[in-house]
Amino acid sequence: MKWYISLVIFLFFSSCISYPLMHDAVSQNVPLLSKKNEGRISVATGTESVGFQAAYSFSKSFAAMGSYSWGMNDIMEYAGDVNINNGTRQSGELAIGYFNPIGTKGVFEIYGGAERYSRSFSVTDDFGYVYNGMFSTNATKPFVQLDLGFHNTRKHSISLSLKMGYLFYDHYSFLVLDEQTHKWGPYPQNYVNNDPIIEPCVTYRVGGKRLSFQAQAGFSYSNTMLFSVYNNTLVTDPFFYNIGLSLRLFKEE
Repeated sequence: MKWYISLVIFLFFSSCISYPLMHDAVSQNVPLLSKKNEGRISVATGTESVGFQAAYSFSKSFAAMGSYSWGMNDIMEYAGDVNINNGTRQSGELAIGYFNPIGTKGVFEIYGGAERYSRSFSVTDDFGYVYNGMFSTNATKPFVQLDLGFHNTRKHSISLSLKMGYLFYDHYSFLVLDEQTHKWGPYPQNYVNNDPIIEPCVTYRVGGKRLSFQAQAGFSYSNTMLFSVYNNTLVTDPFFYNIGLSLRLFKEE
């Protein structure tokens, strides 16, 4: 327990330095369902401003899940002189999968689905009111997610999950303002590539039979990062984390 709290605190302070990434990881939906007509609803905040998750097992072995995430960065400072305003991102995903209990305390899950993602922000000068850059992008990410969890052990549960997907960008716009002509035009360099992405994650829950506290932390590896507007330096911020509440719902037998 102590090592996990330390990890969450470390990730919290590491994430206080924000960068304008093209793709930000969102919390993973890890329901750990084990029987028919069981459900789970979760709400959390962290790297994303707010995230909602839901899952329901419609048979003894198959389930469906969905998630929605929204994030906002009002003003971020990069390299000491660049301000990122109106930075928002949102995503939604749907998946269907198979689950199989392992003994009385373990469960294995595999889900396949797709996520739809959008990202936008504006770049301003040192004073924060002259816009000299506008960025927006949309992407679709088909994915497969593997979960291995152990639950109901002294009211604790812990799971390891691995999400593997591929980012397909269908929209990309990065416009900059020419200081001499005062006209908007596309940035001369394009760093967008359809790209594989892999996201390992740890989810921990503690509480009662139905309602529990949830904490999650993980990494996101992808090459599709944004760059400094002024020196074209790629930046990487692979950590994501969240904390919140998770409600387990099930039909009494």
